[in-house]
Amino acid sequence: KSTTEDKEETTINKNNNNGNNSNNDTSNESTTNESSSSSSNTDNKDDIIFIDQDPNAFSVLLNYMRSGMVYLPQNDPYLSKKTLLLAEYLGIHGFLITVKATTMKNVSRRDDYLSDEISEASQFDVRFGSFRSAVIEQNILPTCFFPPSDDLAIRVSDRVFHASKSILVDKSGYFGR
Repeated sequence: KSTTEDKEETTINKNNNNGNNSNNDTSNESTTNESSSSSSNTDNKDDIIFIDQDPNAFSVLLNYMRSGMVYLPQNDPYLSKKTLLLAEYLGIHGFLITVKATTMKNVSRRDDYLSDEISEASQFDVRFGSFRSAVIEQNILPTCFFPPSDDLAIRVSDRVFHASKSILVDKSGYFGR
């Protein structure tokens, strides 16, 4: 309520100032009226922020801002990259920290973070350098953000066999040691 009251007071003060200027000649009155109407239009425009970016990428970030959950579309790597770069551009640090920490956990093939997300994110920065480089040049992101699959491809001469790591551990005593 206080901000609304402040705006009302500001509007009232502007109107009072315009009323005081009415004693001036008519050319000043028209200038004053135009400036007061343009300032009221400016006040309305200040409340609206226009972001000229990809709506699909921004939608992913908007969902993060609403829910706090980081989601990247795994089946659309191009949209994932655009979303990551837009998050960096807009400075959505919580999103970036979670992405970096999750990527470090997945690259290291760990189930949990070694410490907190911020420490993991700083390890990302040490290992991969800039965020933009990890996305564009090194292609670390978004691929390593997603958990690694459990599928193993075993090549024997000209044939490739697929098995999961968990099945090999269960069936063989060697991997369990």
